[in-house]
Amino acid sequence: MLEVSCNAALCEVLGVADAGMPLNEIPRILESLQGQEVDQASQALGLENVVQSFGASPVDAAGSPFVFAVYWRRVS
Repeated sequence: MLEVSCNAALCEVLGVADAGMPLNEIPRILESLQGQEVDQASQALGLENVVQSFGASPVDAAGSPFVFAVYWRRVS
């Protein structure tokens, strides 16, 4: 699940990856939300990343979903 909402000052991306997602998929999700390509594109749109939060239950908790929230604010 992925939700994106923006207004004149702030953009918010919230997501929950499927429970039981293979651990090797997590780096791909992280890169797609905070990698260099995203930084360059958001800067070109006049946005600055202000908060990122990624987390999951302990690895030994089988089937735990991976959740994240990322916020950008408009700077220009």
